[in-house]
Amino acid sequence: MICCAAALLCACSNEMDIEVLNSNPKMVLYCFPNTEHDTTIINLSASVPVAKKTRNTSHEQVVVSNPRIIYRVNGEERMVSQAGENTDYVPKNSYYVVGANRSGDRISIEVSAEGYADIHAETVIPDMPDVAAFRNAIPVRRDDMNYDQYRIALNSDPASDDYYAVSADFFCNEREVRYDELNDEWQEYTVYSRHGSAINVDDEPALNPISTLDDFFEYDNAFYNDFYIFNDNLFNGSQYTLRLNMSPLSYAWGRDIISYGYVFKIYKISQEYYRFIKSLNDVSNNWLGEYGLAPLSPTLNNVAGGLGVVGGYSVAEHAYSYEPDYPNQSYLYE
Repeated sequence: MICCAAALLCACSNEMDIEVLNSNPKMVLYCFPNTEHDTTIINLSASVPVAKKTRNTSHEQVVVSNPRIIYRVNGEERMVSQAGENTDYVPKNSYYVVGANRSGDRISIEVSAEGYADIHAETVIPDMPDVAAFRNAIPVRRDDMNYDQYRIALNSDPASDDYYAVSADFFCNEREVRYDELNDEWQEYTVYSRHGSAINVDDEPALNPISTLDDFFEYDNAFYNDFYIFNDNLFNGSQYTLRLNMSPLSYAWGRDIISYGYVFKIYKISQEYYRFIKSLNDVSNNWLGEYGLAPLSPTLNNVAGGLGVVGGYSVAEHAYSYEPDYPNQSYLYE
């Protein structure tokens, strides 16, 4: 999950210089409230001044002892708990809030702890993305490769500058027969699997803004954690169709596949979340900057008094589901 991975990074604002990073430790806050989950993770740690960093501490999170966290939704305070053990969604020692979020909710977080300056941040969860249509895939060929191009039509509000992201998961429903020793019989089960899949963006201008000069210098266009962000600069106020190229799904003789396909998630994300992920992409893609030939873009900070990012998002999901032509005799692969 992108918000969990991003929470392990330490960010600085566009105006931040080396003296700020070399000052006293600051609290670092990452939180991404959303409409997708009914549990919101709050990742809290402390920065390590640059002068005090060592090989052993540069990637470690410093624990903030006994913080007082005030989490409000539309001005109403919600209870904050701490996870004692790792779960499928909440990492150990992370703080979390239980309760569904809705589009338009204003989230504010205040944290105080002994030895640190108080911090504060807020965000508003965007409206749901206005998806006009999920259209059937068509076969395309690009650079001697075959793809299935999925087309998703979005409506854009002319009254606002909106920020989006899209991701894709491959899924498979498979029938398995297992022996139940307790009941001394064979039983049939359905096994569901799902994992992230990369999107080829060659045919999508909103996701592939590389210029001729960028191409000459071999500027990459990778997206952090296969989370493909874009804004509505190309289509503000009109309907726009995303063109997403995916690896074709095939099958052969073998296991028993019931259904399979791709699940697309269309996100509407807050401006600070967009800028944060974009800054990570810019740093990753700018290989010239690694050699001092171009400036590296700093990552975003919108936490007053500290470091980190608080940003919201809403999400719509759609599955393109298929059934094998040969039931009971299929093995799926990408």
